[in-house]
Amino acid sequence: MNDDKEKYNLKEQIFYEIENQINKMDSKAGMLISALGIVFALATDLFSIYSIEQFNDFSVSFKAFCFVVTGLYCLSFVFSMFMFISAILPRTNKKQKKQNNEDFHVNYYYDLSNKLRLASKNKNINISELFNKAIESEINDGQTNLENQIFTNADICRKKHDKIVMGIVGLIPFVISMIGLIVLMILGYNL
Repeated sequence: MNDDKEKYNLKEQIFYEIENQINKMDSKAGMLISALGIVFALATDLFSIYSIEQFNDFSVSFKAFCFVVTGLYCLSFVFSMFMFISAILPRTNKKQKKQNNEDFHVNYYYDLSNKLRLASKNKNINISELFNKAIESEINDGQTNLENQIFTNADICRKKHDKIVMGIVGLIPFVISMIGLIVLMILGYNL
């Protein structure tokens, strides 16, 4: 019996650690969104290359290069922002519930919210009775439910991590094109 309690405590510790990692991923993505937005706003002066009087006199290849660098800059900004924002947005995880053959999970906010809405619309559903059944199921099958939550949270954490990494990789062309725009702006004023 004591061994089961230790296993459960260890699983609970793993659950909270993964939840902590999810929160850290959200914080990282939020900071990256802020930093990227600030850099983009400050760097909009780089588009002044197009307002130089001599821009129309530049060669076609120089103009094309300006447009390519600007396009890369904007596309990489949009891609990175999309990845960072999608890392933060909460999503329902119906796939994981289907794999675990769960209809309702007491620890899942979305399920609780849906049942409450159903109960408010349909007076035949007793929400406290439904909740008590779910709690009893959790007590009887706590190990399995906790394991399912661990796997669900691990999956969420992995997806958030992957999106943040893709967003950071998207920053590489952003930085390169920003440097390119700076060089083009310097060259444009000197030509």
